[in-house]
Amino acid sequence: MDYKKLFGTKKRVTTNDILLRKYEVLRELQGKQQLIGEYANRRFTPFLSVTEKDTHSVVRKFTTGLAVFDGALLAWRIFRRIRRLIGRR
Repeated sequence: MDYKKLFGTKKRVTTNDILLRKYEVLRELQGKQQLIGEYANRRFTPFLSVTEKDTHSVVRKFTTGLAVFDGALLAWRIFRRIRRLIGRR
C-alpha cells in the first residue's frame, strides 16, 4: 500500500485521516454501485419503455405469457427428473 498516494506527504497518519479516506472510498463505491445498477436495469429491462406507456399493452401480455409458459416447462422437467430418481430405487 502506498501511503504517500493515499495521504499525501504527511509523516504521521491520524485516525481522522483514515476516517476521511474511508468516507471517500465509500462514496466512490456507492457511485460505482449506482452505475452498475443503472447499467443492469438498462440491460435486463429492454421493453420497459414500451410497456410503461400502456399497462395493458400487447408486449406486457406477451412477456407475461411467455414467462408463465417457461415456468410450466421448467416445472415439468423438474417433475420428470424427480420421477425418474424415485423410479430407479
